[in-house]
Amino acid sequence: MRERNIFLLHYYIGWILDSTYLRGKKNKSHYSLTNAIETSFGGRFTWKMVKCKQQEGSWECGFLVVRNMFEFVISRQFGFPNNMWNDTTEITGVEIDKLVENIMCRFFAAVFNDKSKN
Repeated sequence: MRERNIFLLHYYIGWILDSTYLRGKKNKSHYSLTNAIETSFGGRFTWKMVKCKQQEGSWECGFLVVRNMFEFVISRQFGFPNNMWNDTTEITGVEIDKLVENIMCRFFAAVFNDKSKN
């Protein structure tokens, strides 16, 4: 099981992004990391389940982790936590292809100074 957590220590609030939480009807008790964070920081957190893209099978999780991190760094961090994900539809193959193309174009532009793909 892969866990994704974003948290604000000052407010003891955490957000859980899980691409299978709807299918499993999960809550904070399903994640070992929530207890570890609370123990480490000596306090109870308010945990919120984020309405993020869901996966149909078992192989899409890596793409969703990358997608969520990429979106957070590029756009969602600005105005966080008001700028949250709000889409629980299943990710499609087309969306995964676009993600890979977008990230690879950025990678080649940055590493090889190839501006032709931007």
